[in-house]
Amino acid sequence: MSTPAVDAQAQSSSKEPHKMRITAGGSIRHYVAFALASLRDDPGTPVVLHTLPSSSSSTSSSLSSSSSSSSTNTPKQDSGKLKPQPKSKCPLPSCLLTAPRLISVVELIKREYISELRAAKASCRGDAKSKGKGIWQYTESGLWEPETEVRTNAGSGGAEVGGDDGEALRRVLAGRTKPKMSHSPYLQITLSAKPLEDLERKGATCQYVLAKKKQRGKKRSAKKNGDAEQNEGWRQEAEDSDSVESRGTKRKGEGEDRQGKKRRTDI
Repeated sequence: MSTPAVDAQAQSSSKEPHKMRITAGGSIRHYVAFALASLRDDPGTPVVLHTLPSSSSSTSSSLSSSSSSSSTNTPKQDSGKLKPQPKSKCPLPSCLLTAPRLISVVELIKREYISELRAAKASCRGDAKSKGKGIWQYTESGLWEPETEVRTNAGSGGAEVGGDDGEALRRVLAGRTKPKMSHSPYLQITLSAKPLEDLERKGATCQYVLAKKKQRGKKRSAKKNGDAEQNEGWRQEAEDSDSVESRGTKRKGEGEDRQGKKRRTDI
C-alpha cells in the first residue's frame, strides 16, 4: 500500500517538461509566447530550451549512409530519384550557431515573466502564491556526437565499433589542417517557476530572479537623507572657510616689524 504523498511525488516526478528546440529560422516571438503560456498555465512544469538537432536529422544521416552504400548495386534510374540534401555553407554546426539565439530568447522570457508577476502583485489580482515568487534558470552544456546515435540505432556491431580505438584515432587524425572532430557543443537551459534540486545535483549552474516589489519609499527617504547630509556638509565647509578668512591677519609691509611698528633705521 502506497501513501498518497508518495503517489503525488511519483506523479510530479514523472511529469515531463515542455521541450522546445531553438532553430535559426524560428520566430523569437513565438518562442517567447509559448514559454510564457506554459509557465503561466502550468507553473509546476518547467520549460526546456535547447539547441540539439531533431531526431529526424540523426535518422536521415543513417538513411543517407545506407543509401550511399547501396547506390553501387542500384541502377541509375533509382539513384536519380533520390535528391541529395543541401549542405550548409558554414562549417560550424547548427548546435553551436543557435546558442546566442537561445540566450536571447531566455532573457526575453525572464524579463516578460518577471514583469507579469510584478504587475499582478501590484494590482493585487490573483493569489500571489499560485502566481509564483520568481523564475529559476538552470544552464547545461555538453557535446553531441551524431555517430554514436547512429550506431546505437543501428544495433548491429555496436560493441565492435565501440571497442575499436584505432579506428577512432584514425578518424580524428584524418583532417588535413586540423584534427577531424565529429562532436558538436550544445546548450540547454531549463526555466522553472520553482527551484529544481535534481538539476543542481547534476551540476547545472543555477540563476534566479525574484519578483520582489520595488520599495520606492525607502529609496526616496534614503536619497533625501543623503541630500540633507551633503547640503549640511557643504554649509559647514562654507562656515569654516568664512571663519578662517575673518581670523586672518593683514599682510605686513616691507617696513613693518612683527608688532606692526616701523623699523628703525640707523643713520
